[in-house]
Amino acid sequence: MKRIGRYWLMSLLAVSVVVAEDAAPVETTEIAAPAWLPPAIITFGDVDEQLALRAQQWTEQNLAFPVPLLDPKPTARFGSLDEVAQYAATLLETNRVGLVVLWRPTSDASNHGAHYPDLRVSVANLNAMFTPDTDAEKIERRVERQAIRGVCLLFGLEPSLNPFSAMFNYSNLEELDAIGRNLDPPWLKRVQEKAVAVGIPLDPDSVYNMMQ
Repeated sequence: MKRIGRYWLMSLLAVSVVVAEDAAPVETTEIAAPAWLPPAIITFGDVDEQLALRAQQWTEQNLAFPVPLLDPKPTARFGSLDEVAQYAATLLETNRVGLVVLWRPTSDASNHGAHYPDLRVSVANLNAMFTPDTDAEKIERRVERQAIRGVCLLFGLEPSLNPFSAMFNYSNLEELDAIGRNLDPPWLKRVQEKAVAVGIPLDPDSVYNMMQ
């Protein structure tokens, strides 16, 4: 989103300015730019509240910075990733890093998700996480991985080469189940550095805080 500046036009008519020779210099204080709001998680469609809460808490705990869970949008029922991203962008504050959308589609969409950097939106298709005869714990762990991946994508991180990292590339659910549920230390430090750079505080008491 672009910020549109406001320009004020001032007409100065017959103004005389007198400057004292011994005038003291004026001290100016530089005002820091406001901090960005942290990335947030939001649900679209029929997403179980406890599933979303678990993913949010896991993400926040393991990244060691705030990742709030916004009010759910159960009536936001869409059939495509593009529709989800476009609608999510209308909910996004100007100064928030981005949104991770946990989405239950109304279609048979099979893609696991997508990242829209220009919109500052990442989308995870939860229908693809629900497979027959799969126990609830495994499904919940899949969603945890997708939530962490979504946050990292919003900060511009690329895939990790470490298979024990949640940011390791995968091509199917079997591979998704095998990768890590959180980040490898170098990638964790990178995402925390990016968070701190935009004014997002790290939890000083967290064992996952790599910057203390």
